[in-house]
Amino acid sequence: MDAITTNNGTIYFDDEAYYKLRLHLKEKKYSKVFILVDENTAKHCLPEFKANMGGKFDFETIQIKS
Repeated sequence: MDAITTNNGTIYFDDEAYYKLRLHLKEKKYSKVFILVDENTAKHCLPEFKANMGGKFDFETIQIKS
């Protein structure tokens, strides 16, 4: 899917989205990155997200109740 560009920024999809996120995190060198999930997102989405990020970044997961 092609990226969507607006006056406020660009929205990326699929592999390009993960690539752009990895690039952004690498460039900014944040001291800590948090991922906020509920139990459903933790079960159904988080494993795929982590796999697509390639294990190159250290994330702290915060889980809340849905």
